[in-house]
Amino acid sequence: MPPEHQPSFRVASTTDPSLPFVLVDASDAPVEVVVDYLRERREVIYENLRDLNFEYKVGKYPDEDYAIQRTSLEDEATTVITEIESLERV
Repeated sequence: MPPEHQPSFRVASTTDPSLPFVLVDASDAPVEVVVDYLRERREVIYENLRDLNFEYKVGKYPDEDYAIQRTSLEDEATTVITEIESLERV
């Protein structure tokens, strides 16, 4: 795969619960495999956003915590979607 089309993420196995997901080195993976992984990740992020919104509406999150969590998930979604679009142009 030409360097300009290699996935921009590098994933490392971790046990740190603060990380949003376990990353893997996808530099040698076929583009289709990486795109499939990213699509699955996108769906998980969307599900997490739905759960977060529900929990906020029922009072489980204070405004500040909700805003921080929502921003983090939206940023991650943006990164994943951008990567998917970049790889699908290949």
